[in-house]
Order: sequence, then C-alpha cells, then structure tokens
Amino acid sequence: MRRRRPRQWKWFLPGMGVKRWFFLALIGAGFLVLGLTFVLNWDMLVWLANFFTRSRQLLGGKGIAVVGAGLLVTGAVLLVYGLLSAITSVVMAVLPYRSWRLVDKVWEKRNLRLGPNIVVIGGGTGLSVLLRGLKEYTSNLTAVVTMADDGGSSGRLREHYGMLPPGDVRNCLAALAEPGSRLGELLQYRFNEEAGLKGHTMGNLMLTAMTQLSGSFVRAINELGLLLAVRGRVLPSTTQQVTLVAEMSDGRIVRGESLIPGAKGRIRRVWLEPEEVEAYGEVIKAIQEADIIVLGPGSLYTSVLPNLLIKPIAEALAQARCPKVYVCNIMTQPGETDDYTVSDHVAAIQKHAGDIVDVVIANKTRIPADLLRKYAAQGQYPVRYDGDRVKKLNVVALVEPVADLSEVVRHNAGRLARIILRLTKQWTYPY
Repeated sequence: MRRRRPRQWKWFLPGMGVKRWFFLALIGAGFLVLGLTFVLNWDMLVWLANFFTRSRQLLGGKGIAVVGAGLLVTGAVLLVYGLLSAITSVVMAVLPYRSWRLVDKVWEKRNLRLGPNIVVIGGGTGLSVLLRGLKEYTSNLTAVVTMADDGGSSGRLREHYGMLPPGDVRNCLAALAEPGSRLGELLQYRFNEEAGLKGHTMGNLMLTAMTQLSGSFVRAINELGLLLAVRGRVLPSTTQQVTLVAEMSDGRIVRGESLIPGAKGRIRRVWLEPEEVEAYGEVIKAIQEADIIVLGPGSLYTSVLPNLLIKPIAEALAQARCPKVYVCNIMTQPGETDDYTVSDHVAAIQKHAGDIVDVVIANKTRIPADLLRKYAAQGQYPVRYDGDRVKKLNVVALVEPVADLSEVVRHNAGRLARIILRLTKQWTYPY
C-alpha cells in the first residue's frame, strides 16, 4: 500500500511560493555562520581548513563524501522541520483550525489564480448558480450585475436610501464565498416576521450599512467581499440610477423592472432611462482582459439585457477578441419569454446589443413528466432548440445536458462550468 505524503510537505510543491523563501533562508543561514566566524575569531577559518584537511586524510575520498552527504541531509531536515514547526506554531496561535487546512487553502488559492479570466454578465439566481460552478476552477472571476432591480427588498432600500440595488450583488457575493462559509449563509438570511425588516435579507442590510459608512456602493461591495474571502469580484454595470422600460407588442409602455413580467404581453423592446448611461470603468477593463465572456443564465429582458443596454458595455463586447457565450434559459418565463425558442433569445440580444454572441449553450436534458406538469401549471415550458434558425443568426450552438433536475429545473453548475472552461481552451477567435 502506498504511503500517503504528510500534508506539511505540500508547502514545497510547485506553485506554493515557499521554496524560494526556504532557499533564501538557507543562504542566509550560511552567511550568518560565515559572518560569525569572521566576527568572533579570524583563526577559526584556518582551524576549519585544517580540520577539513585532516578529516579528508583520515576518512579518505569516499568517507568524506559519505560524512558530507550525511551532514547535508541532517542540516536540511533540521532546517525544514524547524521552518514547518515555526509555521505550524504561528498558524495554531492565530487560526481556529489545524495548520494542514492552511496548507490546503494556500495550495487551492495558488492554483485558482492560474485559472482563466472569466467575465460573467447578468443578474438574478441564474448568475449565482454559474458562479458557484466556475469558482471551483478559477478565482479570476468578474461578475457584472444589473443595477435595474427595483423590486422587493432592493427596491425598498433603493427608494429609501437613494442607493443602488443590492440584491443581485448580494447573491453573487454569497455564491463566490468560500464553500461552507457561515458568513455566506448569513448574507442570504431573510427576515420574515420581524416588524420593519420583513422581506429584507441580512446581506442587503449589510451592503446598505457599509454604503452609508464608506460613502460608496462599490467600496461597500469590495469590503464585504474581503470579509467573505470571495473567489473573484462583483461589479455593478453602472453606478448611475437607471430605470428599465419596456414597450409591449400592443404599444403599452411599462416602467420598472419588477413590473415588466406582470404586464401580461409580449415584449417588443426594452431600454434604460436615462438612455445615455456610463458603464462602471472596471467593467470595461475586465471585458478587455477577459479570456471568455458569458452572458446569463438569467431572465432575458430583466437580468441580462439591462447590462447590454449600456452602450459602452455593448461596444466593448463587440470589440472583445475572446469567445462570447450566451447561456440560454432552460425554461420560458411568463411575461418575458412566453413561447420563445433558443433562436428567439439570441435574436433579442442581437436586436438590442448587436452581434455580440459567438456561442449559445442550450439544454438537451430530458425533463421528467412530473416536473413538466408542475412548470406548465405556472405557464413555463422548456425552451425549444431550433437549430436551423440559430445557424441563420451566425451563432455556434452547443446543445448539452446542462439541466439539474430535482424539485426545480435549473442549470447544473459543475457541467456548465466545465463546458465554459473547455471553450476557453478550444476556441480560436477569428481575427
């Protein structure tokens, strides 16, 4: 049976950034001994030279080699053991868990930093599902979140404090938090009975408080992200107050993201008020440096498109020399995408933001009859893949089994993440 290597030796694996400091300490120890020799007794150098000569004569060439090797090994073992013991002692003094967990965390973070730069654009629960899958492969993640949300807790806080909506930001921060993080769970706690707090989540209240203290919504996001030790970052698509407006097929105009799905009609087009909106600068930089850009999954008109309606973002996406992937929803959404096919989703993006989609990922997982009945009762049906129409839109289609079927139908975070990572390695952008 193969003996398992002690976890402590993991410090010396490639990529940990420890070996260089170990060898620097070794050189320093050598200089220290040499310096003490010079300072304390000049004759010691002569004595050491004579001692080495006599030893060589007594032991012979092979004997001195064996003794030298033994001394080197003993010294190296003692030095390594001492350094590891020092690290362990410090860690156990300041951290509430065993030192080997720190080794694993360092190893994990070093490897995640080597992952691809991925920008994910959207909002809602779909975006957070995807982030949970991607964070297992890279920490170079940027989630760009819509600022058009005006419903529920976010809408109330936005109206009362004049701040940007925190809800989608909170979901993304919780999704990017360390797995099993109690603070991440705390962020999602929703008050149900408490007077005055009913409907609010702890994360929304924390972002509100941090915005008040720091004077900046972006700074509040960054500080909360540090507390959660998130793998990546979350950015608002804009720092301006915006309102999402929809024109229905019967000519009605509906103002407000939360009101659009309940308008009971087919959406003709959507836009932002004001129409000229500045993108947050870090978003443009992230798009320019991305290895792959993912749109969705999420509500087409109220989560994905509000980001793309910001002209600088749409322009940056059009110029980006990396694959741009749209993750199509698995089920239609009442009031937004009734009777929509995969090509209808892509066409809506092209209509509002131009030809910015290179690849569309569609689902081919068969959904059980009991789930179909459950969703049909709510007016939701599987989004049908219409390959011929998708090809006419000049978009590559990947039809994969990406659905996760339990009590609800949603994307499987792990499968979706692996498909996206595969695209970063295999896709060659046509220059």
